[in-house]
Formats: sequence, C-alpha cells, structure tokens
Amino acid sequence: MKQVLDSAVGSTHPPSPDEKGQQEKIFDEKSTSSYNQDHLIKGQFNPDADPHTHYEFGGPWGSLGLMILFPCLMYYFFICLWCYDGKLSRPDSLNPKEVIRWSSEFWQLIKLHTRPTWSATYLYMGLLFHQVFLAWFMPGVRQEGLPIPSLNGGKLTYYCNALCSWYATLATVFVLHSVLGVVRLGDVFDQLGHLMTIATIFGFAISLFYYILPIWQGQAVRMSGNHVYDFFMGAALNPRIGPIDLKLFAEVRIPWVGLFIIAVSGSVKQYETIGYVTPNSLFMVYGTGLYINACAKGEECIPLTWDMAYEKWGWLLSFWNFAGVAFTYCHSVIYITNQPVSKYQFSNYSYVALYLTYTLAYYVFDTSNSQKARFKMENDSQSQITSRIYGFPQLSYGTLKNPKVLIVEKSDRKLLIDGWWAVCRHPSSAGGTAETSCSDSPVREDGPAWSTARTAQSEHLSDGRVRERSGGTIRCLSPADEIGDASTRKAGRGCKNYSVPARAGHPQVHRHLCARGPRNTPSQ
Repeated sequence: MKQVLDSAVGSTHPPSPDEKGQQEKIFDEKSTSSYNQDHLIKGQFNPDADPHTHYEFGGPWGSLGLMILFPCLMYYFFICLWCYDGKLSRPDSLNPKEVIRWSSEFWQLIKLHTRPTWSATYLYMGLLFHQVFLAWFMPGVRQEGLPIPSLNGGKLTYYCNALCSWYATLATVFVLHSVLGVVRLGDVFDQLGHLMTIATIFGFAISLFYYILPIWQGQAVRMSGNHVYDFFMGAALNPRIGPIDLKLFAEVRIPWVGLFIIAVSGSVKQYETIGYVTPNSLFMVYGTGLYINACAKGEECIPLTWDMAYEKWGWLLSFWNFAGVAFTYCHSVIYITNQPVSKYQFSNYSYVALYLTYTLAYYVFDTSNSQKARFKMENDSQSQITSRIYGFPQLSYGTLKNPKVLIVEKSDRKLLIDGWWAVCRHPSSAGGTAETSCSDSPVREDGPAWSTARTAQSEHLSDGRVRERSGGTIRCLSPADEIGDASTRKAGRGCKNYSVPARAGHPQVHRHLCARGPRNTPSQ
C-alpha cells in the first residue's frame, strides 16, 4: 500500500547528499545549456530555461492535504453558519456511536443546503459568461508584464479592461434585479450553499482541464514529475483564450465581483426580512465594493505581480479564485444576515471607528500597491507608467516621483524604499490585515490571525526571492555602483543610515539597512 501511495504522491523522505548533488549537477547543466545558446530568441517558448528546482507547500503530501482540507473547511464553516448560528458543530463525545450520529446529521445538512441545483448552475455560469463577454469586448488599456524565463526573457502584453467591465456589471445587476426582476438578489443569498457547490465543481474541472491540455500540447513549464504536486501548482504558466489571459481574468472578475454580489444580496435579504439594513451589513457592501473597485481601477498593476510572472495556473489559483475567495470571505455576510441584530449591534461611536479604520486601511492598501506597481513599470518592466484618470477614487500618493531606492548587489535590481515602503516591509499586506480585521469583527476571531500569518509568509517568500536574485547577499551600496565604474565600488558594512541627493538622470539613493550575509535555503 505504501508503495502505491508513494508512486502517486511521491516520497516524503528528503534526498540523500549524493542524490541532491546529482540533482543540482543536472540542474546546472540544463541551465547552462539553455542560457548559453546564442540562437535563443526572446519570446520563444523554452521550458528548459525555467526548470523545477524545489517543492513548495509541503511538497506532494502538503499539496494533497490542502486540496482536501480547503473544500472540507468551506463546507464545514458554511453549515456551522447556516444551521448552527455560527457555532462550531461537533459531536457531544468521542463515543463511536455519537461520532457516527453527528457525522450522519452533518452530512444530511450538507446534502440539503449545498446540493447542486439547476438554478444555482444558471446563476454561476451566467455570471461567468457575462464576465467573459465583458473581458472580451469592453475597452481598456494594454500593460506589459515582467520578463518571463520560459520565454527567454520575453514579456507578455495584457489587456486590462476590468474597470469598464466593473461599471457594466453594476449596471447589469441593477437592471436584472430592480428593472426586469429576473434575478432577485435575495434569492441569490438563499442559494449560497448550492452556488458554492457549483463553484467547487467548476474549480476542480477547470484545474483538471488546464493540467491535461498544456501537457498534451507540450506547453508545460516547471514540472516536477509528480502528478499530485503538478496538478496543485499547475502545468501552464500563461493560458489564454483569445485576448483574455485566464490568470488576469480570474484574479478580479469572478472572486471579488462574486463576493461583492454576495454582500449586496445579504443586505437585500436583510431588508426583505426585517425592513431595514443594519450598518454592519452596509459595511460589508462598503468594504467589498472598495476592494473590487481598487482591483478594477488598478488592474494594470496586476501584470507586474509575482502571480502573473511566476505562479502557474493550477488548482491553487483556479480553485481559490473561482470558488475559495467568494465563499470563504462571505462568512460575515452570512452571520449578519441570518442572526438577530442584537447579537452584533455596536454603538454609534464603534460604527464611526469601524468605518474610519477601514477607510484608512484601504488608503494604505491602495496607495502602497500602486507605489510598488508604478515603480516596477519604470524599473523591472521598463515601460511607461500606465494610469487611467477616469478610475475613482484617484489617490495622488499612488505614484512616487524620483523615489529612493536600494541597489541589490550582483543583480543591479532596485528595491523601493520610499513612500509607504520606507515605513514597513509589506504596507499593502498591513493594510489588508487591518481590512480583514474590520470585516471579520462580527463573526471570526481568526481573521486577524489568518491575515497576519499570510503577511509573515509573504515576507518570508519575498526575502527568499531577493536573496536568490542577489546571490544570497543583500548589501548597502554607494551611488558609485549605480553611476561609477567598478574600481570605485564599495559595499557598506553594518548598519547605514544616510541619503544621497539625486543626480541628473538618476533616482535618489537611500541607504538604511543592515548588511546581511548569505543564508542557505533548502532546495526542498
């Protein structure tokens, strides 16, 4: 039995030193042969330039566990919110008969409230095809992405029209609900469980389709050879249908539009039930609306992210975007809509503090992400800064003029250390953590903990990427490294804290970092 499982999922034992050395030798030979060929054409597909080097997310067994755990948690939390007033349901004892009784009861509730229905299928697929139609035909702007190793450093151009699509979606929802009465938002809330199942089925189906297709077409990238892990991470890097990039489409159109519609449907359902809408319910509409609006008006920033340039289109991205986001982040909406107002009512001062805190957190989130993206447009992508003046709201602090930078030794990369990025390492994640804390305040105590853990993981991954690109060393360098010759270069040791005024044609360089030596990073 163990041999069968190991052949399907892969052994969890780390390789021996001899095996690891042999793997590194093979990787070095492949990398050298692929990068040193003179006939390489930028933009030509070359999977050897981006080989698999190490496992993430705990390898095959960790990936398998996450693919089982995430859907189970979605159903468990939904039933707890829908049927147990938000309390965590559990058997009264560990007696086998009691465990079987509880499991049978819970399974019956799952079948009753989350079984797939035709009406839920029409709603979900209608939203999906509507978003595809808008992504195909609505006007937008073009944004060049980051260099892609498997394209020999070539770049892809992305068509960004989420803003016009977002406005068109709002108009469509209004017409269908208020004018034609074809789709009642209150009914959408009643079918959340059934919609979740349809989304889950679709998330698994599209993951499987885009795992098989790239392998069949010979377009697979960074494959480990383990089917479970490769299905989790994906085979294709940039799948496209006509002008639509699937990863860019899935980042915004379905998850956040869907979550906003769920929040609005919760408010409509509450109005139909008690005759008014509470500030808590309006807050969920306000929060989700701000978030999707920020994603839509700043969609041109997304092609410059790690997701677009590196992450493959696997189960992790497709399932989370098509099912996980909308039906996990809506827990507060379910609780507020189904529970008596007395259970979560705040004082007026608390409401003012809640709205102000969220608005300030959103400002940090919006402007810090914009600062990073505009900086990448000028440096990593070396393209003109793309901005749409008709997006609302326009926040002036989103673009930094002549920002302070840090030069990374051996790679000539520039790291932004100005604006919000001079205050902390991940200001965008800090703003997102504050937003999550506000939106989860009525129901989930784990919201801040979840966001904090996610921020810590992001910091760890970001630090590792910088070290990998810089050869394992981050140093403070003098301006001579940027504009002088090699004989004048010198590296700062220890803690430095000084600024150098900008010179003609060069950005201002700021030094404030403790030089760190190399750190060994395990390959698996």
